[in-house]
Amino acid sequence: MTDLFADTGKMVSLDRQIACVTRELAMRRRVYPAWIKAKRMTQAAADTEIAAMEAVLATLQRVQVAEANYAERLASLKTEVPDGQ
Repeated sequence: MTDLFADTGKMVSLDRQIACVTRELAMRRRVYPAWIKAKRMTQAAADTEIAAMEAVLATLQRVQVAEANYAERLASLKTEVPDGQ
């Protein structure tokens, strides 16, 4: 698999990814109506693209919640196990 961040050497945090997708959705909602009016895009295509980006956002948000739940569970397990065992 190709390393998407090979050039930067840095991972992009989930918070940053969510913010980027949120901005992209806002831009599409702002721009697409003019594109539809200019016949540069159909309403159906706009709806499909926005739905896809909303799905990306929802996926990232679910991953973020799952990571938080995992971290909480891991922390609780560490407190349940006495030192030295």
